[in-house]
This record gives sequence, C-alpha cells and structure tokens, in this order.
Amino acid sequence: MIKPRGSRVLVKMIDAINDLDNKLCLTLVDKKKHFAHVTRRGTVQAVGPDVRLVSAGDVVVIRGDAGFTLDGDPEVERPEYGENYRWLKEEECLAVEEVAA
Repeated sequence: MIKPRGSRVLVKMIDAINDLDNKLCLTLVDKKKHFAHVTRRGTVQAVGPDVRLVSAGDVVVIRGDAGFTLDGDPEVERPEYGENYRWLKEEECLAVEEVAA
C-alpha cells in the first residue's frame, strides 16, 4: 500500500472515454488525447496526513494536465501498474462529486 506524504493525493483516473457520449461504440486509440481534456475525473485512493478537503473513495474533478503519474511522465502509461494513477496536490482537486441521495 502506498501512503502519500504531506498534502499529496493518489488518484486512480477514470477513463476519459467513459466521459464521452459514445452511442456508436467507437474505440478511441490515441492515448495522448485524454491529456488535452479541460477536466478529468478520478477516484481518490489514498491521502496524505495534511489533506483535509478530500478523502479516500471520493470522486474528484481535476484539470486534464494536473499532477503526474507514478513514473513521473504523464505521456507514458506503465503496464506493470495495471491502472492509470496520478499524484496530485490537494489544491489541484477542483471539485468533489457528491452522490445523489
């Protein structure tokens, strides 16, 4: 398990393709396109001890180019991690999605 330090947040990114209205079931293959999105969404996996506004399990909205991946390069996905994770500062989380009751 990874434990962030300070005001860092570890976020598992939600695929940008899931955010699109894809009625034709098309598959987008250009992996670099999702960094051009104005905003992205992700699920918070772990938070540092100084984080106060988000908690593990929250779905947050961030800028598309915010943070960095576990290997430090947002343009490269590492297959050994299996998922796309980003390190963020708490300030880079623009909003937290609330679940409708």
